[in-house]
Amino acid sequence: MLHRVPLLLCFLLPVYGIGWSQAIQIFTEPLTGCTGDTVSVHLHTHHFFDVGSMTLFLEYDPQELSYDTTIALHPLLPGMLVNQFASPSATVGISWFTTTMMSVDIDTGIIATIRFVLLADSALPVFHANSEVTDPLGSPLSTQFATEHITPYYIPITLHPTDAFVKPGVDATFSVTTPIADVSFQWQSSNNLTDWTNLHNNDTFAGVNQGLLTINNTPVQLFDLAFRCLLVKGNCSTYTHYGVLIQDTLSFVMNHKSLENKEQPHPNPYSHTFQLPIIHGLAKYHTFALYSINGKMVYQQNITNTTQGSRKVTIAPPNTPPGQYIGVLLYTDKQGTYQTKSYRIIKQ
Repeated sequence: MLHRVPLLLCFLLPVYGIGWSQAIQIFTEPLTGCTGDTVSVHLHTHHFFDVGSMTLFLEYDPQELSYDTTIALHPLLPGMLVNQFASPSATVGISWFTTTMMSVDIDTGIIATIRFVLLADSALPVFHANSEVTDPLGSPLSTQFATEHITPYYIPITLHPTDAFVKPGVDATFSVTTPIADVSFQWQSSNNLTDWTNLHNNDTFAGVNQGLLTINNTPVQLFDLAFRCLLVKGNCSTYTHYGVLIQDTLSFVMNHKSLENKEQPHPNPYSHTFQLPIIHGLAKYHTFALYSINGKMVYQQNITNTTQGSRKVTIAPPNTPPGQYIGVLLYTDKQGTYQTKSYRIIKQ
């Protein structure tokens, strides 16, 4: 036996959601930005069916975000109201209800776009628990709310600076490349990897605001300094890895073999300490540095006037594994020019 469905019920079936089973989704997408940027938070939706009213509360931390405006209200939701509240928590409120008792159906779209100014490196606006979507009769509809973090934007770098091995008086270079345009560069140096100083173009440095930094006629005073570059685009900035300027001690020693026959450290090989002879009346001594065979400095010791007066100084590199090393003595000659003496040293 066939049963007739009343005409009114046939009309109301699609309107009041008897045929819809999937939960409505309202969510934001991941964003990146930098402090001072204006970011657009899009309120996306899927399966926005059989909707008669909507009340959304998007909370945010005023230490992270500053509300700007709300734009791009969906055309199927006329009369949408937007309010910004400062208490009890910083919130953007969005509300809408049907004035015709007819439901609204949006398969996929953007309900609205909220603009914020980013005040911190990252931020996370969240939907308040009182956010709700209902059908035209006021019955709550199953709705899933989700938000994503706003995270820092980092300028992409395809080539970072690497260590440069050069002889004194020879040009050295450090370079960085990025695939994006309109980026400014500022090269910096440091002797402790904590305090960094901006470089300026002069007789020693060239290209301090370009992707290629050149150190002209490398002076020995710059060895063991670290160099990095700051990349800036708009409000965003990114630091490169650093590279160290390392003296090519292997080449230096090979070109000064005469040093092997006089004024040698003793004992050599050594176990814990060795004595470095000091030549008096020839120069002012500064430092003694010990390098691994690949040119990495593993120890440095200042040579003061007091230790210099003893005709020898005790060198005690801590925690140095057995192997071959290169010792480099830095001094100033009578003309005030920096010079170096190098030694082959073996730790047994």
